[in-house]
Amino acid sequence: MNVKALQERANLYRQIRSFFYQRDVMEIDAPALSTSAISDVHIESVGAQTVMGERYLHTSPEFYLKRCLVAGSGDIYSLGSVFRDEEEGHQHRIEFTMLEWYRLGLTLEGLMNEVAELIESVLAIRATEFISYSQAFERWAGIDVVNASAAELKLAYYDLGGAEVMGVEEDDRALWEQLILTEHVEPRLGQDRMTFLTHFPARQAALAKVKNGWAQRFELYINGVELANGYDELQDENEHRRRFELDQQERAKLGRIQRPLDEAFLNSLEQGLPECCGVALGVDRLLMLKMKAQHISEVRD
Repeated sequence: MNVKALQERANLYRQIRSFFYQRDVMEIDAPALSTSAISDVHIESVGAQTVMGERYLHTSPEFYLKRCLVAGSGDIYSLGSVFRDEEEGHQHRIEFTMLEWYRLGLTLEGLMNEVAELIESVLAIRATEFISYSQAFERWAGIDVVNASAAELKLAYYDLGGAEVMGVEEDDRALWEQLILTEHVEPRLGQDRMTFLTHFPARQAALAKVKNGWAQRFELYINGVELANGYDELQDENEHRRRFELDQQERAKLGRIQRPLDEAFLNSLEQGLPECCGVALGVDRLLMLKMKAQHISEVRD
């Protein structure tokens, strides 16, 4: 048991809550169990067998918080544990702490500025950089990622010294792009500064709006660590369902389990999700940066 980490975590939670209290943003205690699960192809829910049948631990409080927004909650945030069934590593745990918040009437640029203010208050980092997704690939991988074919991305990956990848489809464009991003671009982002990666391709919109062919979202990196992921939130109820159904089709194609969609969330959208921007931030990773830890086990037993 690392008592120093316990103390630092308590201090960090106090800072976070004070930050939002000063801005009149209400804290929401989101339920951890749900009858539905996320459809995202890259995220697996953790199942829990209960006397009431199969339940799922939430991978994010997103859908519950958005239902609160529809109900008229106003600006809100949640701070607590979330669960994802993935391999554990120096930055990953099945259970980890997420800070997620939503701001009405705030632009994506305004939200990035607010994220920067929070980070500065915790880490005392002032330097901030904004770079587009395509600019980052051009600078550190030397490739036009928007227009490159799967073959060109694969060649670039190996030219950059990537390790041999076995058992994958040669034309799996998304895979080669992701490998270049995680192995060659991300480690160079946010060196001694906050780097906001912006203007993602529309195919990576997730639940963000798309404008002029670009997903209205950002990711924040510090010293090569992805710390936050923010959206100008999609509102259209039909587009939400369409994207969820596309996810389910892709999961079926990949032989992954298709779990029940959150119909309570989808039905709530009929009442109208207000214009808002939202962001999720990895608190354990933030604490690692604050304590200069190399492994998540140093800050979370």
